[in-house]
Amino acid sequence: MSTVDERDEDLLDDEPVHGYFGLTYANYKVLHRSLMQSMPVEWQRRMVACLTEADAAFAHLDTPVYDVTAATEIEYSELTKTQRRALGVRRSKETGRYYDRDGEEREGWHRALVPLPGGDPIPHYNRGRTRIPPAVVPTPPESAPASSAQGDEAGAGSPIPAPAAGAVT
Repeated sequence: MSTVDERDEDLLDDEPVHGYFGLTYANYKVLHRSLMQSMPVEWQRRMVACLTEADAAFAHLDTPVYDVTAATEIEYSELTKTQRRALGVRRSKETGRYYDRDGEEREGWHRALVPLPGGDPIPHYNRGRTRIPPAVVPTPPESAPASSAQGDEAGAGSPIPAPAAGAVT
C-alpha cells in the first residue's frame, strides 16, 4: 500500500523529506504524540509502520535522547530586553548588530527560538487518552480520487498541509 498521494508533486521528487522542510534550516521535526494519537486509526497504522521501518533501518546507531522545549520564533529585532537577556543575546550600541550567546553575529531579520512562558500548549498524551480533533481528516491515499473538482469544502477530506518547520537562522 502506497502512502503517496500522486497529486502531490513534492512527494514524487527524489528527496521528498528535504522538500518537506523547504528552505528552513531545521534539522529536526518534532512529532507530538497527542496529535498523532488523535489522527484516524488507519493514519496511525501507516505512521507506526513508517516509524518502525525507520527504527529498524537505523538500529545500528547509538542515537541520543532529546529534550524538547515548546518555543516560538521571533526576529532578533523584535526580541524584548527580557527575551534577549534570557537567550544570552546582546545588541551592539555602536553597530546595532545582534550577537547570540555563542558570539555569532545575527541580523535583525534572523529568527531566534524563544521558549513559551507557559510551556507546551498542546495537552499531554495522558496514557493514550488525549484526543484533539484534527482541522481536516485526511483521506487515505488508496481511496483518494485522482482529481477533484469539489475544492476544499468542509468534510471533503483534503490532505493536511505540511506545517512550517522551525529553526534558528
